[in-house]
Amino acid sequence: MNEEKEPNEILVSGLELALRPADERDIGFCYELMSHNMRDLFDRNTQEKWSRAKFRSGFRPDRITIVEHEGMSVGFYDYEIVEAKWIYVHNLHLSKDYQTGVGTKIIRLIEQAARDRSVKAVIAKVFAENSRIIKWLQRKGYNLGEKIEPENSYWVKKDLQEIQ
Repeated sequence: MNEEKEPNEILVSGLELALRPADERDIGFCYELMSHNMRDLFDRNTQEKWSRAKFRSGFRPDRITIVEHEGMSVGFYDYEIVEAKWIYVHNLHLSKDYQTGVGTKIIRLIEQAARDRSVKAVIAKVFAENSRIIKWLQRKGYNLGEKIEPENSYWVKKDLQEIQ
């Protein structure tokens, strides 16, 4: 679903990165990267804790794009269009060496995908203690919304109606 209008390659800070649709073979990479990036946050902030079974049941390669550098997977992002009203970003994870600049490029691609589909907003959830990502999203024009108490997270949203 995501790959319809996205480029196959992007250039970020001199890095040539390839974008490709995920398939079932990517589950191990996505699990390990997300576990590395998020396991501690899940364990501290949710009652259900980090779960391999839950990850597997929620793994949807049809909406995941893999980011590669020189043939090696270095990140992934996962979003879906909800009720033709907004794009909900489930995940955006990058290996540590690829976080500077690449995340910004990817969030802009997701926003462009929303505009191309006449979707008016991009939304996501961020753990409240993940202040680095909250600040980063706010610099990109996202607003902090309602707090989701059971998982100590916030909704974040960027309205795209007036932004061209």
